[in-house]
Amino acid sequence: MTEENIALKEKCSDLERQLEEIKKETQYYKKLSEETGIKRLREIHELSKLIEEYKKSKDILQESEEKYKNLIELSPDPIVIIQNDHFQLINPAYTKLFGYTQQDITNGLSVYTHIREEDKAEVKILLEDMFYGEKAAPLKPVINLIAKDETIITCETSSSVINFNGKPAALVFARDITDREKSRKEKAILETKLKEARKIEAIATLAGGIAHEFNNALFTVSGSVELLQMVLPVKDNYNKYIEIITNSVRRMASLTDKLLAYAQGGKYQAKPISLCSYIEDTLPFIRSTIDRSIKVERNLPKELPEIMADITQMQLVISAIMTNSSEAIEGKGCIRISVNQVSIDNKYIRDFPHAKPGDHLCLTIEDDGKGMDEEILSRIFDPFFSTKFQGRGLGMAAVYGIIRNHNGWVTVDSKSGKGTSVHIYLPVIENQTRKSEKPDAKVYSGKGTILIVEDEEIVLNVYKQMLKKFGYKTIESKTGGEAINIMEQYKESISLVLLDIGLQDMTGGNVFSMIRKINPNQKVVVCSGYSIDGPVQKILDEGANGFLQKPFSLAVLNEKVKAVLAD
Repeated sequence: MTEENIALKEKCSDLERQLEEIKKETQYYKKLSEETGIKRLREIHELSKLIEEYKKSKDILQESEEKYKNLIELSPDPIVIIQNDHFQLINPAYTKLFGYTQQDITNGLSVYTHIREEDKAEVKILLEDMFYGEKAAPLKPVINLIAKDETIITCETSSSVINFNGKPAALVFARDITDREKSRKEKAILETKLKEARKIEAIATLAGGIAHEFNNALFTVSGSVELLQMVLPVKDNYNKYIEIITNSVRRMASLTDKLLAYAQGGKYQAKPISLCSYIEDTLPFIRSTIDRSIKVERNLPKELPEIMADITQMQLVISAIMTNSSEAIEGKGCIRISVNQVSIDNKYIRDFPHAKPGDHLCLTIEDDGKGMDEEILSRIFDPFFSTKFQGRGLGMAAVYGIIRNHNGWVTVDSKSGKGTSVHIYLPVIENQTRKSEKPDAKVYSGKGTILIVEDEEIVLNVYKQMLKKFGYKTIESKTGGEAINIMEQYKESISLVLLDIGLQDMTGGNVFSMIRKINPNQKVVVCSGYSIDGPVQKILDEGANGFLQKPFSLAVLNEKVKAVLAD
């Protein structure tokens, strides 16, 4: 091989190597190009996806904003945003409830415009704690807010801190609970009054039972003393001791009268009276019992309608209240007594459960004394309660019972240092025509047989001895069943039945009904240590001929028996 061929062969080999390198480079760049294109395509694809997601997110955000905007706009409850003590956003419900508009917000409506003066300091602290405290503190859950027309609106609120325009703000939800709070307070008042009524009723039942037992015991003492007086010589030295006993019995009887008055008793002889005229007649006597330095003013119109009342019990009422008023006045002062006619409606009755609808006279006795705080005021109708060192009387408790027994009620307004007003409501007589009283009947001669129905033997014996002194024959019975048997045997010969209503085996009402079945014309006088109301009044309404309130004297028994037998 020539040198020329060798050189050519080497050149060819060199060219082949260069060509191979070029191919490799071409393959590399081709591969690089392919990889770069795929990467760019991938990036473009990812970018497209991001753009698509962005569009979706934007739509969702816009939809969410619309939804929450609608929720705020259509909410029936006020929703507001507060920032730097001023409103930044309000909804239509807020405008409807409070009266402020968007223009008021634009003008810089302060949150404190809504807040009562006494609440401002507390709300300021709450707002500061909400924004700057270690723990986000909500606003008051229940708060009284002032509307644009100055109406007070009670709201239930909830709140939280949000970001509004890049700064902290309070998102506040409110709900008008004014009516609910009013109902709640009314319910609480009614529940308090109901508890008070139940407490008074329980005490009244106890008082009535005690008075009944006392009156039975007093009757045996007073009756025995009167029987003893009848056998002792007029100038006997023992008569002075008998007088002491008699006076003590009267004093105890007066106390039991007050107990019965509290226990819805005391309307012993109710009759039509002009309240104003009666007060005018009674006032001089009551006036003499109180400090002369105290002025008494009166406003007592004469043309007002009459009421049904027992004058003795009404005197106790007026005297008790005026005595309390005079004791509450330190030094010189004034007691004002007035009467006016009022019409009671159902709205008033909701606040005072004992009240009844219709026309009433309102007797008001007010003073400018030292008044009472709420604790004392809540206890004034408790028996024996007194603000004095020793409470010795029934006072306002008796007043309460007497007025309730007259189908009325009592309210008291008082504040410490501001004086006291007592308001007594009594129903007027619908038919103002008076019933004419029967003329006095002839006096009965004191003859006849009287059936005494009484379960206490000692009381029964006193009855028996009293009636024998007046010339009557007696038959005694300790039970209702025994009385019925006696009536069946001797119905033609029994002139009168004296019936105690507190028997062990039967009620007085049942005994009376069975007696009248045996003899429809049988005369019956009801006897009781209780008052005329309740079971006694029911028997009288069914036709009984009279009532004797224990303790009674020989003379009262004699007159009652004579009158009934002569009728």
